[in-house]
Formats: sequence, C-alpha cells, structure tokens
Amino acid sequence: TWFYQEHIPFNLAFDNVTFNQLIFASEEETATTTTYGKGRWKGDIGTIPGSEQFGAEVTMRIFDFYIMNEDKIFYNWMLLDFVELMYYAGYRVLPKSGLREGWVQAPAAMDGIPAPISRLVDPMDGPNAKILVEQALLHDIVYGEGPSDLWNEDMSWYGPFGIGFANNKEDYEIHYLKPLREGISDRQVEINVLTCEGAYCGVNGFIHGVHTGPWLGEEATNLPIRIRFGFHYRVDVRSKVIPEGYALFDIPGAFHEVGINLFDRFTPEYAVENSLV
Repeated sequence: TWFYQEHIPFNLAFDNVTFNQLIFASEEETATTTTYGKGRWKGDIGTIPGSEQFGAEVTMRIFDFYIMNEDKIFYNWMLLDFVELMYYAGYRVLPKSGLREGWVQAPAAMDGIPAPISRLVDPMDGPNAKILVEQALLHDIVYGEGPSDLWNEDMSWYGPFGIGFANNKEDYEIHYLKPLREGISDRQVEINVLTCEGAYCGVNGFIHGVHTGPWLGEEATNLPIRIRFGFHYRVDVRSKVIPEGYALFDIPGAFHEVGINLFDRFTPEYAVENSLV
C-alpha cells in the first residue's frame, strides 16, 4: 500500500527531490527526524495541482516519527507541510502570517547535520532533555497562559506555513500560542512518541480541543477538533533552557475535523497572484 499510495504518487509529482535532514534523534525503540526537501514540480500530488507549476521550484518540510520492532520499522507517523505545498502549487489557502513563512534552518550548534552525532552524545543528556521538553510542551499547550519559562528570550521557533518563523519569545506568543489559546479551548495533549538523543528531542501526537474561537482565519465552529503535531527541540541541558524549536501541524486534517476543506481552495480567489504574497 505504501509503495503504490505514497512512494509512486510522490515520485510522479516531484522531480529528483533533495532531502536535507536537520535533526535525526533516536533511542532503542523510537526515532525521529525533521527535514526539508527541495525539487521541482512535474505533476499533481493528490488533488494539489502541481502540474500547473511544471518545472517550478518547490520546498516541503517533513517530519517522521518511528517505532521500531527489533531492527525493523514497526510504525511511522510522517507528515508533509501540505499548506506549504499548496502555496508552491500557486494557492494561499490560509491568511498570510505576520511572520516569515517557509523558513527553516539547521540547529545553531556544531552538533553535526543532521544533529546529533550519535557517538559523541552524552547518554545522560537525553533523559534530562526529555523532562524539560515534556514540561515545556504541556505548559505551552495545556495549562500555561504564555510561553514556558524554559524557552530562551531570543529563541528560534520554526513553525509551519501559515504561522511562520518566530525568532523571539514575544513573537512565539503573539503569532502562535495566543491564537491557539483563543481559538481552541479545553486543550489536551495525546503523545504518540517522545524521544531524545542527547540534547535533541522530538515529540508527536494530537492536540485535542474545541474550536470555540477564530484560528488561522477560520471562525469558531464549536466542534471538537484534533490537531496532529510534530515538534522538535534543541535543549541546552546544562542551562536547562530551550533555544530552538521546530513545529509542523496537519492543518488540513485539523480543519477537516470541523467541516472545512482546504483542498477546495484551488480557485482564483486563493491564487497566490491574487493574494498579498
């Protein structure tokens, strides 16, 4: 099923994509990566009309979260930033963010690319980083009224297309956390994988809540919503702070839960040339 429903359609849509892993962290039974790919359109992917941009450059962010069974992959949660792909296909399906969109960089540390370099990792750093990451995650999403104190003031957070890149804690609050708190109530977090190798961690799962306010340009539906997420972190274990974070959400999937179909927006109204790019 994977070969015919994912591998083949992907290779028919894109020409010779180069994948650039930024983080690859693993433990005995789990692993995760955050990556971006660059290539050119040569066809459609699903209903996204990439053929309309034949030959044009396309960038896509990706995450993977793995559960291992001995030396085999047992389960993989994988996500492309489909809102980003829609933009590169010529359609802005969400309002333009006040932050820079489509920008991601490797961790600002000499820990290798992808980070970390496994044979140089202190085995005690992973368990300590995991505690800090879980604290920050639950504070930010569930019970906090602002960013966790574990974030540096000059943090870098590489959010998905539609939210964007925050290079300080104030932007992280204004453009990501505050709209999430105001748009999604009764928030709870379901974790599928939380894994750390040295100072590098990844966590994925679902944010459960109720869509009771405006969020990413959509008015409240008052319906239950489930937002699939994948976050990655670089942790300064010695200082017990988090300087960098990476985030992707399944935004089309979340809106589908409340009856909003972003895949219906491949129309002139949403064309990039008709928006404030």
